[in-house]
Amino acid sequence: MSIYGSMVTAISGLNAQTRRIGHISDNIANVSTISYKKVGTNFSALVTQSSKQTHEPGGVVAHPQYNVALQGSIEASGQSTHLAVNGNGFFAVKNFSDDNQTAGIDRQLSYTRKGDFEPDATGNLVNSSGFFLQGWRYNTDGVTFPSKELTTVNIGNITGNIRTTTNAVLGANLPASQAGGETRVTPAATTSIANQTLSQMFSEQVYYDDLGRPRTMRIEWYATGADTADPREWTVQIFEVEADGTPADDGAGVPTSYYAWTELNLNNSGSTSGTLSSDQTTGITNGSHGGAGALVASVVNGEVVLTLAGSTFPGFADNITIKLGEADNPIGITQFSDDFAITNLSQDGLPYGQYEGVSVDGQGDVYAHYGNGVSEKIYRVPMITFANPDGLQLLDGGVYRATVESGDPVISDAGVGRAGEFVPEALEASNVDIAEEFTQMIQAQRAYSANSRVITTSDQMLEEVINLKR
Repeated sequence: MSIYGSMVTAISGLNAQTRRIGHISDNIANVSTISYKKVGTNFSALVTQSSKQTHEPGGVVAHPQYNVALQGSIEASGQSTHLAVNGNGFFAVKNFSDDNQTAGIDRQLSYTRKGDFEPDATGNLVNSSGFFLQGWRYNTDGVTFPSKELTTVNIGNITGNIRTTTNAVLGANLPASQAGGETRVTPAATTSIANQTLSQMFSEQVYYDDLGRPRTMRIEWYATGADTADPREWTVQIFEVEADGTPADDGAGVPTSYYAWTELNLNNSGSTSGTLSSDQTTGITNGSHGGAGALVASVVNGEVVLTLAGSTFPGFADNITIKLGEADNPIGITQFSDDFAITNLSQDGLPYGQYEGVSVDGQGDVYAHYGNGVSEKIYRVPMITFANPDGLQLLDGGVYRATVESGDPVISDAGVGRAGEFVPEALEASNVDIAEEFTQMIQAQRAYSANSRVITTSDQMLEEVINLKR
């Protein structure tokens, strides 16, 4: 090997250590950068000729060693829209918010673990590097998706929420001692309830219509069937009550309230005495202010229910199902010797609730929260995984692009297969170890100095060769 060759080899060593120092400086500079992945250095020997008789070194070359798959520590942030990835996976992001702007190589999907997402002026969730979070939008049922096309997660158009009453539960004891043959009293809209001879066996419950308005419904009971008959018939009547206690009129000034009624069969003998009968069809009549069939009793999967036609009361588009209890079982509506008593009264409607904020859970579901206590799913953030995450191409802003070495992106739910999990209200810290970087720096400095000594020594040797001519 020539002296010049020794110099060239030493110069390659200097270049390699210079690259190593560059990687170290990048790591130290980004020690506080969210989700930053440190870059190591791999050295490869270059040999021009090697055998048992001779060895001609060619020097060394340095390559970056990416540590994308190396987990950084998870640190709490306290921000409801922040999200960290624990384990294998990435967020899908774009550097623009408009789903229609997809032309150009700079408009492709990117992937990141930098989860400091916060809403911008229009409600799009964007991280501090300017990349917009992508997710699947839920249908209004909070269960299904209109499509699995990724779209920018936006929380800017959320205003409020209501929940129309569609289901109610009513439990009561109807006194078995009540004399039969009562006549159902039709409520008069122009007269307060206090001045009408209505049933004293009643309950009042607030239902919520399609606009979230509270509507007070009075449910009355009349022992219209003979108390010795089996089954015994009871008439249940429902009508709306205004705030002043007056039955509601029909909206056109007609002095007749909206109301509906039907009959119920209760067992009056045998082992099932005092319970709702499993036969709710025999001898049943029903009707309403607007016509027959507005309130219907039936048995569904062994449970006696009342179905109230929503169209009977203005503002209700959907039917209301009122569960009364199990047939032939002393649950819900019963008929025993004790006094009339309400034992259960509930419904699933809620008034208007103002939007209060969002949160994200460990499955990646984005929830909108409202002042009425409702929380609804609006988006799901998927987890993106790669067969070789260390093969991804690093770009500015802590984002990556897929390459041949990384493999194609695999999109899935968090916690499924190789996918990691999301950690709400947290961020992933840099995986840089300062102590390790300073140790590497010392080694690089000494190696650089040693290579420079090789050049100096080779120069001295070359000088001796030149001096041979003197």
